[in-house]
Amino acid sequence: MIAKRFIMASSVVLLIVLLTGSVQGQGLDPISDTNLNGQGFAPDQLLVRFHPWTNAQRADQLLAERGLSRIRQIHALGVQVLRLPPGLSVERAVEIFSNLPEVEFAEPNYILRVMAPSRVEIEDQWGLKKIQAPEAWDQIPEGNRSPVLLGIVDTGIDRNHSDLAPNIWQNQLEVDGQPGIDDDGNGYIDDTWGWDFVNNDNDPFDDHMHGTACSSVAAGARDGAGVAGVCPWCTLIAVKVMDASGSGYLDTVATGITYAVDEGARVINLSLGGMIGSQTLENAVNYAWGQGALVLAAAGNDGADARLYPAAYANAMAIASTNKDDYRSCFSNYGAGYIAVAAPGESILCATPNQGYGTYEGTSLSTPQVSGLGGLLFSQDPARTNAQVKSLIETTVNDLGPSGPDAYFGYGRINAYRAVTNDTTPTDPPPGLFSDDLTASGYAHARKLARDADGTLHLVWHGRDGEQYRVLYATSNHGGASWSTPEVVFSSSAETYHPALAIDESNVYIAFPSKHNASNYRIFFTWKPLIGGEWSLLPEPVVGGSPNAVRPDLYYDASSKKLHLVASSYDDATFVYYSSSDDGGANWSTVTQINVGYKSRYADVHASGSKIYIAGRTMETVWVLYPLIGYQRYRVFSIRSL
Repeated sequence: MIAKRFIMASSVVLLIVLLTGSVQGQGLDPISDTNLNGQGFAPDQLLVRFHPWTNAQRADQLLAERGLSRIRQIHALGVQVLRLPPGLSVERAVEIFSNLPEVEFAEPNYILRVMAPSRVEIEDQWGLKKIQAPEAWDQIPEGNRSPVLLGIVDTGIDRNHSDLAPNIWQNQLEVDGQPGIDDDGNGYIDDTWGWDFVNNDNDPFDDHMHGTACSSVAAGARDGAGVAGVCPWCTLIAVKVMDASGSGYLDTVATGITYAVDEGARVINLSLGGMIGSQTLENAVNYAWGQGALVLAAAGNDGADARLYPAAYANAMAIASTNKDDYRSCFSNYGAGYIAVAAPGESILCATPNQGYGTYEGTSLSTPQVSGLGGLLFSQDPARTNAQVKSLIETTVNDLGPSGPDAYFGYGRINAYRAVTNDTTPTDPPPGLFSDDLTASGYAHARKLARDADGTLHLVWHGRDGEQYRVLYATSNHGGASWSTPEVVFSSSAETYHPALAIDESNVYIAFPSKHNASNYRIFFTWKPLIGGEWSLLPEPVVGGSPNAVRPDLYYDASSKKLHLVASSYDDATFVYYSSSDDGGANWSTVTQINVGYKSRYADVHASGSKIYIAGRTMETVWVLYPLIGYQRYRVFSIRSL
């Protein structure tokens, strides 16, 4: 498995290329010896580096005396790859050349193997366990599982992958028919397992990866290895409508939808979309619904109140993404009346072409989770209509947001076990994940805690009350066993979150980002005495103007009596923003923009006298198929003053 999430420290990047076995045409020999410490190596090759003072004539003489010849060189390292003569073992060659004064070192040409972590089917798939898919499977006995066809309208499928091959649909009329003849009369000759609408042929093989990944999430075979899908006995019809770059024409997508439905697909998976709707595409979705198919579509990965099509059409279900802790994925689109349900979409283990595996994220992967659930429900009772299956999915969820349907999770996160057992008992949203009152919303980095010299705990967090975003503050003199009534530090109809907190000998300081009276986030600052007093009126923001500044951090340096403030960008710039104050925040220095090379996401500040230290994390989103599936590279950076 190659995990598509990287954590890199500063600018130091380690790249390891690992090779196993023989590669034809590249002069590489198979592993056939493991005598040196159990490590495989080429049995007739030696790596040697001569001392720089050894001239070429002397090196040639040493090789000729012992019957060795050069294969190739690593010029940048000064290392030569040598071929050993028959009868000279690698071990003996290492011994001989290591003892020559002209040789700096000699070693075997070891074979490195991919260090892939072991995969345990289901156990390594947190999404299946979160939605209770294994428990759902047990409720549908093997003899009562009706066949269900899922239409994966995407970049095609690698039908040879071991996790997908058992579940690839077979068009029996064409399989048993005559080659070159349209035996089933559907207009597509020899479409034995689907159709490639990009190249207009009968080989819808995945030359990208997206379709294979989505297929494995929906209906990977349960064979004890690799990955299993939510409906591991459903069959998959490959409908290739997007090319190797992950793009395709609207008419091609629409045609693919109708083709899959006409071949009997009960579920249509559309992990694709665009920001502009079209009548043709809507008509295709309506056609599928009218023929009894359930249509699932990705809500989009812009992390915004934005609609994607076909997800926004009335006869499609828009699927949002959640993570392991049932939080809404930060990239998942939302909107009142838009989201139908949510499903796991982060760190999802998938099959990829050529017997590969990868860990990806995106609403592209949430969607086939729901497609697989649709397959389970049709398999359990093929007499169910698409409207009945849609209702079952929506009414058997785990509610996560504000009680009832909401803009972020729709009806809630799917639960396969509750769906197949028809458990429509309402669930209560877990406390702390989301809130409409004065409690914390619970999102990442939502709270900051500090303790003053007298032992009082000070807590600041952000919350929401109806349409008002709030920064809240409370104290505890009982070690956190009980807290004071929360004070509303700031309230605005504009988004406000991620507060920072610092304390000195007499005051408590808070900084927070808000879109108050602006279209972008700015960093505001306020303070009050530790005992009594009111919060200061909010002046102009410390960090304002054009930067989209968020996630601040405050630090009070007792040695210099100075406040230090740092903030990151809203994932849209490569800067962190720094300012300081010598007078308790009454006045701040001019904001310094520090370029960290990649989009900044978090930053923390520490200081001691004239020395200032900033550390943080950057984020680079790499979209495999924009805007639906991607992975993120993270880098950690550190900065200090001179």
